[in-house]
Amino acid sequence: MRKYFVILLSLTALLLFSSKSCETPENNKEDETTLESTMDSINKTFLAENLSDQTLQAFEMKAEQKLTDFGDYLQIYSDKSLDEAFRTHVRQMIRELFISDSVRINIRITKDKNEKDLTINEFLGILSSGDDHSIRIFFDSIEVNNPLQRTGVIKYAGSLKFIQRYEVSPSINPAITGSVCRKVDIFAVKGGKQFGGDTLQIWQVYLGSIR
Repeated sequence: MRKYFVILLSLTALLLFSSKSCETPENNKEDETTLESTMDSINKTFLAENLSDQTLQAFEMKAEQKLTDFGDYLQIYSDKSLDEAFRTHVRQMIRELFISDSVRINIRITKDKNEKDLTINEFLGILSSGDDHSIRIFFDSIEVNNPLQRTGVIKYAGSLKFIQRYEVSPSINPAITGSVCRKVDIFAVKGGKQFGGDTLQIWQVYLGSIR
């Protein structure tokens, strides 16, 4: 099963090397050696007990991408003109970005500067309410605040800092706009991932509380 998982993660590499079917046996042997090395590297990254500095930096970049995705998903989810089934799917995608439904986030969506921290589900519930708001949220200037560091046997923790820009346009003018500095916790956690009938323990990246 592990071999299957590594091959699945190496799909791009497989396609690349399989396209060279007209090469000589010597070249094919070199390709096989390179592919085996690539698979071994992927195997070590996702199944290793300890993560290298290079891998941790890659996971920090992945966390930055997940934060950007969060902003994109929020704009889609808050668009009440979209099909409800599609918005429900986006809601699930948002929840899967975070390490837990219980983490609390503080995202500005009104003119109230004293907005309370909310759980993911509470926050999404507000966005799906009947309020006549068109919400645009952007996360930019994202950078590492605290690098990922080991905090347990199967967990690394760190944080990013970023600027949240927002525009809330009610049915009456003027629109509410502004920006605020935020921080988000990030985690690399080793946990079970289902592949066919088997479960592998691999490293995955998640967002945490936003404050």
